[in-house]
Amino acid sequence: ESYRDRLRNFVTLNTAPPEREILLAMILGEQKTIPDDLKEQFNRTGTSHILAISGFNVGMIALFSVLFFQSLLKIFPRLLLMFNATKVAYTLSLVPILLYAGVAGMGISVIRATIMVFVLMTAILIRRPKDLLNALALAAIIILVFSPSALFDPSFQLSFAAVAAILFISPRLQELLPERKEQKEPLSLSLIRKAGRNSYVFLLVSISATLGTLPIIAYHFHRLSTVVIPANIAVMPFLGILTTPLCLLLIILYPLSDTLCLLILHGAAYLIQISVFFVKFFSSLPAASLLVPSPGWIEVTAYYLLLSLLTFYCASFIKKRSSKDNNGMTQFS
Repeated sequence: ESYRDRLRNFVTLNTAPPEREILLAMILGEQKTIPDDLKEQFNRTGTSHILAISGFNVGMIALFSVLFFQSLLKIFPRLLLMFNATKVAYTLSLVPILLYAGVAGMGISVIRATIMVFVLMTAILIRRPKDLLNALALAAIIILVFSPSALFDPSFQLSFAAVAAILFISPRLQELLPERKEQKEPLSLSLIRKAGRNSYVFLLVSISATLGTLPIIAYHFHRLSTVVIPANIAVMPFLGILTTPLCLLLIILYPLSDTLCLLILHGAAYLIQISVFFVKFFSSLPAASLLVPSPGWIEVTAYYLLLSLLTFYCASFIKKRSSKDNNGMTQFS
């Protein structure tokens, strides 16, 4: 809490609203200070989830921690002979992940992501098969054991529904744009092909999360955003992919250098200004958000069943098409 207070004071003294409030939300998980009108604009565009500290943040901390400890161990060759470097790095990385969860405020999305990372890293340590859906289910069970009422919390439902949809839909539809590489392909064409595939995966993840949370948003908030996909495509690169790492660096480097942290803070504030511009633009469009009646449990169940069936049908179609293409290539060869 002392470290959180110091970070809060540093951000408050060196930034102006609304960048200040958004930074506090992304660093400390404090969204209550965001002005109501700005929060409403994020809700209208379906981009409020970017402000929440979630699996992306915890995953980046885990990645950086593992790489850091692996690099550190390489400095001491004797340790590499005595211990398994990968296992030691993964074990030591659990400490900064827990510390970050504390700094981030221990919200439901943070706890869910932390438990999932712990489960997956433990699976690697004991050489057991990794299953993301099982890790997600275990995270839900652990949270509900300690707080059964969380089941009815919108943040719990949205967090788990979004991740479940991403894990269920995205892998099955990724092959719609197969990764093909010609033997003598120019570097420029290879980079364009890779960028196109990455863009498709990013779009697929956004659509999956949106489809997975639609009925829950309609039930709790009685609204649906019609600009959620273009708004996320515009805002996510600035507020999610670029600003989030800067916020994580700020947490790590704050005890070391105020000057460096000021540069990071100003860079993050500039990216937030761009993001807010896009949020305001999309929220101002006519019919950006539609009021809808709350669906009943029958409608919600029917929706998820239909979504599952459509996903399986599309996956089957993609698999058949891919099989035909491979057979055609084999015959041609």
